[in-house]
Amino acid sequence: MKIFSIVQEEVKRSFRKIGILFIMTLLPISLILILGLVFDNDLGDSGVMFSDMIVYHMTIGEKGELTDNIELMMNEVLINDTSVYVETHDQEEALNLLENAKITCFLIINELDSEIQIYKNSLYNMESSMIEGVLSTFVSRYNAITEIIKVNPMAMAEISEDIGEYTKTRSLDKTKSPNAMAYYGIVEVTLFVLYGVMTPFYGVTFDRQSGMSDRILSAPVKKRDYFLGKFIGSVVITSIQMGIVIFFSSQVLGSSWGDRPLLPIFLIFTEILAITSLGVSFGLSSKNENAATPVIHLLIAVSGFFGGAYATLYDMGALGEVGKYFSILWWNNTGIMNYVYLNDFSAFSIAFIINISLAVVFFLIAVYRMNNLENYKNA
Repeated sequence: MKIFSIVQEEVKRSFRKIGILFIMTLLPISLILILGLVFDNDLGDSGVMFSDMIVYHMTIGEKGELTDNIELMMNEVLINDTSVYVETHDQEEALNLLENAKITCFLIINELDSEIQIYKNSLYNMESSMIEGVLSTFVSRYNAITEIIKVNPMAMAEISEDIGEYTKTRSLDKTKSPNAMAYYGIVEVTLFVLYGVMTPFYGVTFDRQSGMSDRILSAPVKKRDYFLGKFIGSVVITSIQMGIVIFFSSQVLGSSWGDRPLLPIFLIFTEILAITSLGVSFGLSSKNENAATPVIHLLIAVSGFFGGAYATLYDMGALGEVGKYFSILWWNNTGIMNYVYLNDFSAFSIAFIINISLAVVFFLIAVYRMNNLENYKNA
C-alpha cells in the first residue's frame, strides 16, 4: 500500500508539470508530422527505406525456368536505379565481397536439384531479410504451381504469369510499406523513451537534494518500498506519455505498428524498463545534477543519431554501419521495422534481450546505490 501511495504521488507530481508533459507528448507528435512531411519524397514513392542493394547470383547447371523466374522477380524487387542483380561465376569472390559488406546478399540457384541458397551479411540485415522473405514466398508459390501442374498440366493456362502477383507479399504491399510518416512514427517514440530517463533522474535527485527522501524514510517506510515506488511511478509516467504518442500517431497520422501491435508496444515497454533503471541509477549515483544532465543529453543525442531518429542511416557510410550497433535505439527501431514490414523476428529478439539485460544491470546498480547511500535511513 505504501508503494502504491509513492507511485500515485510520483505520477501526480509529474503531470502537474505542464512543460514536461508537452515535451514528452506534443513534441514527438509534432516531430512525426513535420519530419514525415519533409522527408516523404526522400524515402521514395514506394516508401521502402532500404539502401541500394547489390544481389549477386550464380547458377549451378544449365539455366532454366527457375533461374529465369527469379531474375524476373528480382527486376521487380530491385526497383532503384542503383540496385542491381549481378550474375557471377566465382563463388569465392562473391562470398568475399559479402563478408566485407560490399554486396547485400549472394544467391546460389541450383537448377539440378531445384534449390536456392541465400548468403547474408548482418550489416545488411533489413535489406537481406527483405530478399529472403521475397524468395521464401517465391519458393512456396513455385512449389505449389509445380504440384498443380503435375496433377493437371492444363491448369497452367489458368495460372497468372504476372510476376508482380507471383512475388507480391503482404510486407511489400505499397499500403504497408514504411513511408516517412510511418518511419518517424516509430523512431520518435523510441527516441522519446530515452528522454524518459529524466523523469526518474530528476525525481530521485530532487528528493535527495531537498531532503524529501529523508523525511519520507523517517516515517515507517522501508528503502525497498520507496525505491520500488519511484521506479514503478517513473515507468507508469513514461508508459502513459508514450501511449498517448503511439495512439495519436497510429490513429491520426497513419503510423503502422503491425497486425499484432501489442508485440512492438511490448518491446517499447522493455525499453522503458531499461531507461527507467538507468535514470534511477544515475540519480542515486550522481552527486551533482547539473554535471550529470549534459552527459545524459549527450548519450541520448548520440544514440538517437546512430539509431536513425533524425535521419535514416543508409547515407552515413562506415560510421553509421559501426555506430548503430552501439545504439539501443537502432536495435529497437530495426526490431520493430523488421517485424512490422518483413515479419522478421531476429532483430526483435536481440532488441528484447538488450533491453531486459540493461534493465536488470541498471536496476541492480540502483539497488546497490540505494542500500549504500548514507543520507537514506537504513531499512
